[in-house]
Amino acid sequence: MIKIIKGTYGHHIPTDENDPSKGGRTEPVTPDSEPISLSPEQEKRLVDRGVAEYVGTPPVTDPPPPNNPLAYNEDMKLEELKTIAINGYKCDPETINKMRAKKDVIAAIEQARAENEDDNEPPVNTGGEGQPNLNSAPPVQ
Repeated sequence: MIKIIKGTYGHHIPTDENDPSKGGRTEPVTPDSEPISLSPEQEKRLVDRGVAEYVGTPPVTDPPPPNNPLAYNEDMKLEELKTIAINGYKCDPETINKMRAKKDVIAAIEQARAENEDDNEPPVNTGGEGQPNLNSAPPVQ
């Protein structure tokens, strides 16, 4: 629960609680108004901007996940998955860009992860020409 301390906040009150996007009204909330309850994200946003303060104890939130550029999930857009596959897992750009289904891109990412699981080094972008030869040649005499 928060209390507005600066300005006026337009608090949307839906007419259909099952579908908040259908109609409703917006009521102004000012520093003279009673505290209001919003989603934890909305409350945090208003408090962070300095226009509201928590009433009582601030909610306990989970810490944000670490910024992992290689993280992906099935809910991501196809283009986001392609970018992660090409830039993060060094999959062949030509092959990845031809894919039209998220499940195919995810399968390619998982294959790249499996191939590089035992390596301590990040995957190498081979440009579709197979794995590079990293074997050392005999010394030149």
